[in-house]
Amino acid sequence: MRIRLETDAYYLILNGIQRNIYEMVISSMHFKETASIEDIREKIQVVHLLDVYGKEPDYDYVKAKKRADELVLINFGIADSVHLAFCGTISRLFNYL
Repeated sequence: MRIRLETDAYYLILNGIQRNIYEMVISSMHFKETASIEDIREKIQVVHLLDVYGKEPDYDYVKAKKRADELVLINFGIADSVHLAFCGTISRLFNYL
């Protein structure tokens, strides 16, 4: 059941991105994570989605790195910390973390 719900959520979000309801904001971290995907078909699909729909805004990299380091110190995972830190530099929504 959980896999079904996650799959449905994925397709609803992707549909919203394709219809320009949502934006897929990406950072260099997404491409680094993609490099670790072993299944070549899956890797190609993910890279294609990032290339077609991803939008990389201007980031304050120094501020993002500092924030990621702070989040790691309070026991966030490294990848989650980087994602949240980059989001925080472009959105006030994530500044409460």
